[in-house]
Amino acid sequence: MFELFDFDIPYVKHFLSFIGITDVTVFRVEGTAIPGLKEVALDNVLAQIAEY
Repeated sequence: MFELFDFDIPYVKHFLSFIGITDVTVFRVEGTAIPGLKEVALDNVLAQIAEY
């Protein structure tokens, strides 16, 4: 749902493709600004990176 309003990732991917980098993988880290969820959010993204 929120990906429809995400302009940052397409912009960065476009810029990187302009300089020749076309294989880009994005890992979203969401919830780091919410007290108590920061550790869980970081653990989740680290698990996603390890799985990748």
